[in-house]
Amino acid sequence: MQKEDTNVQHRTSLATKPWRRAVLLAACLVAAWLAVCDTRADADDVAEAVRLARAALAKRASETPSPEESSVAGRARNVLLAAALDHTAPTEEDVDWLIDQQADTGGWGFGQGHPHTDIHPDWTDMVNTQLAVAALRRAQEAGLDVPTKVFEQAMAWTLACQNADGGWGYTPPDTRPLRVRGASHGSATAAALALLADCPTPTNDAQRTERAESLASGMKWFEAHIVLDRVPQWVWGSDEPWCYYMFCLQRFTRATGRWAIADQTLGVEIGRRLLARQGADGSWDGREETAETGYALLALADAGKSVFVSRLALIDSDTDDVANWMAYLKAVTDRHYSWQSISIEAPLASLAEATIVYVLAGEKLEMPPSWAQGLRQFAERGGAVVIIAGSDKEEAVPALARELVALLGRWPMLADLDNHALFKAKFKLAADSRPELIVIGDGARPVGMVLPPAVAAQLAAGIDDETAAAFELMVNLAIAATGRDPPAGRESFGAAPAAPTRAIHVARIKHAGDWAIAPMALRRLSDTLAAALSIGVQEIAPVDLNGGELSQSVLWLAGTRHAQLTLLQQKNLKAYLEAGGTLFVDSAMGREAFLRDASGTLARMFGPDALAKLPQDHPLLTGQFAGGIGNDLRDAHYTQATPNPPKSVELSGIELDGRLAVIVGRCGVTPAIEGTAALGRWGLQRDDAHRLAINVLLYAISGDPGE
Repeated sequence: MQKEDTNVQHRTSLATKPWRRAVLLAACLVAAWLAVCDTRADADDVAEAVRLARAALAKRASETPSPEESSVAGRARNVLLAAALDHTAPTEEDVDWLIDQQADTGGWGFGQGHPHTDIHPDWTDMVNTQLAVAALRRAQEAGLDVPTKVFEQAMAWTLACQNADGGWGYTPPDTRPLRVRGASHGSATAAALALLADCPTPTNDAQRTERAESLASGMKWFEAHIVLDRVPQWVWGSDEPWCYYMFCLQRFTRATGRWAIADQTLGVEIGRRLLARQGADGSWDGREETAETGYALLALADAGKSVFVSRLALIDSDTDDVANWMAYLKAVTDRHYSWQSISIEAPLASLAEATIVYVLAGEKLEMPPSWAQGLRQFAERGGAVVIIAGSDKEEAVPALARELVALLGRWPMLADLDNHALFKAKFKLAADSRPELIVIGDGARPVGMVLPPAVAAQLAAGIDDETAAAFELMVNLAIAATGRDPPAGRESFGAAPAAPTRAIHVARIKHAGDWAIAPMALRRLSDTLAAALSIGVQEIAPVDLNGGELSQSVLWLAGTRHAQLTLLQQKNLKAYLEAGGTLFVDSAMGREAFLRDASGTLARMFGPDALAKLPQDHPLLTGQFAGGIGNDLRDAHYTQATPNPPKSVELSGIELDGRLAVIVGRCGVTPAIEGTAALGRWGLQRDDAHRLAINVLLYAISGDPGE
């Protein structure tokens, strides 16, 4: 049986290609598909669990509060809940009260006015101390003044409480003959590790070393004892504080970037187990139902946040570089950013969640072929790869950059960086304050960046006047890699897209500018169509318009600058269009310079008045062509950066023989179709960009001008 020709010739009418009717039916499903393709059932489950739990807490709050709610732990927990769920910053009253309750030893007890404090005024314990530090750290991140001494004393108290086996118990060593629950167990050890990770990085080398050694021995305790279905080494009855354990473990793993401990994966697993144990009334049972429900809520709120940076060390390195970067990023943007540390032995799926992969390399980018392919897929799905050179030799950064270009395959090194978002997204960095760096990407986003080892060292040292430029650069990178709009949603890592059985052929037009911007856009468009119906888009080799037959259904002209064509290219393009072809022109970032270039070229080809704005009732905008199977584009959504966005999609076009042969979009769609961040882009959001592109393709192959 002869293989069916998948090339849709532009001279062929709709009636002579029966399968095109099936193509057109895809439009009926695209809108529904776009509405659900990024929906995560887990996120919906978490949202419903949080709603039920908040209702349960509100009901309990209407009853007589227990003494525990007025303790240090209760007040700190409420501060953290307000911050996590309502984005409400702690108050100066909260901060002053919590600081006043700190004991001379550096720990916290139940607090002034609590019955336990009346009996044991010098009492301190791990639960109250860890929660007080967590709340004060959140207050500091919100801009409130918390003296450094408070954290230093809390850290000293925690280090002094560590048991010889590397773990922690509920109470510190003291002179009394009976130490209450002093033996190491999971919730206290997780709390201590979370506390140590929460405290700002010590400025003293000896203190940094002591904290690092304490964290390492605590991790060894966990590697020997960790389980998730119960509190490890808990021997005091059935009232184990399991939700508190989940909260502390989640907080610690997020602060230190732990992807896994021993053979236990974390993050999503913690959230899954919490959801499984929630009661029908929305609460979690425990020795203190209100407290346990609060801890479960805090853990779920954190578990629902995706990882922002994955740190991959190809050389020996255990520093606070990424932890300090994330802490500073949260401080200056007031958004939550989490990270994870992964190893080359971890499954490739560990790359999936992050937006940035931060790789500490040697002199070469040495990794297994599977990981090289994984990083390429990661970049193609919208991620950014940051490489830290392992050598300060002059050639180290350029050599790694050449390796990264070869690995990624689709993006070049950027030559002109003076106006790049890396130097102005939030902080304006003067040329003399920038480290040596090489950026790989296009006009939409930075895809890769190679930096000298000094940048990682400055991040590890913490923020001060000497290291500020490195921190500000990395904040700019974070913003440039994500944009300021809601996340577009990347494909699941390693997921195979639906395989189309037929395809519409599309080719990009080469020009003097960045014609290959957002190189994965047409594949994403194909995946959307193929997921709705088994028909996709096949991007064939780009054309330079200097010669050869042009038999593609649609030519795609995109970029941000230099869209001029030579006289020969104009002649060949005009012949193609007059023979029945279709051209789509997209100013990918919505910039006027590209539109001026493209419009000038079209005016020279067809006359100054040929290009005209399409009325809002044009079939391409209403979807009323080929039987009304297009998408209605008269109610559109634009990026936050778009100035004075119109209500609907705005297009211009050129008609030839009663057919719309040239379609020009004023606001960018190509990066949006790719689904990746493009800082400062003026244009349609992702879903509407897909709908517009699908209308263009279906209109082009239908041969039907509509009603």
